[in-house]
Amino acid sequence: RNAVLSEPIYIYPPRSLGFPPNTVRKLLKNLYGLKGAPHGWNATLHAFLLEIDFVQSAMDRCLYFISGLWVLVWVDDCLKVASSEAITWFEERCNERFSMTHTAAVEMFVGIEISRDRANRTLDLRQTGYNDKILKKYKLIDEDGKPDWGNDTPMAEGTKVSKEDCCNEDPDKEAEFDRLGFDYISVAASLLYASIVTRPDLAFVAKECCKVMSDPSP
Repeated sequence: RNAVLSEPIYIYPPRSLGFPPNTVRKLLKNLYGLKGAPHGWNATLHAFLLEIDFVQSAMDRCLYFISGLWVLVWVDDCLKVASSEAITWFEERCNERFSMTHTAAVEMFVGIEISRDRANRTLDLRQTGYNDKILKKYKLIDEDGKPDWGNDTPMAEGTKVSKEDCCNEDPDKEAEFDRLGFDYISVAASLLYASIVTRPDLAFVAKECCKVMSDPSP
């Protein structure tokens, strides 16, 4: 059930529906593809969660919680953490208002792979697809997954990045860097995202790389 529109929007219906020429229809609810559709859905889901007594986290606005139940929202995906009974209660309440599908065991959420070992009570989070995509996009590995740029490791032990590693308005360094055609800012930002989400072991490398984002050099 799509979110109700908060402002009037009129459309020409598809010709295949058989309406007379110049027919105009007023939309009552958001349609997929409208610019305001994501915001409309978020506002609708937010109001619903508050209605059933959830509290929105002050630290992460995508996180809602109630006693013994946490729900993480990303557009139209929800990740639920709770006992089986609490999750069943939440899904039943959602089904009363929306048309939803529910997955018993989540294996992927916003690009994060989730695997469980219930016997050992462990949870493993990975971004294999994201990491491989970034490495191949910036030609840091080849199609077979082998390193294609320098050493096998992303940074030599003891490396410290400083302003001295920047171009510092040196025209020769700037020209050399431009010839490389390497989108350093995007690479550093991608590395930073991975370090925050699933690879905290890359935090130091990401921090060092981001220190020269404004003026990278070859």
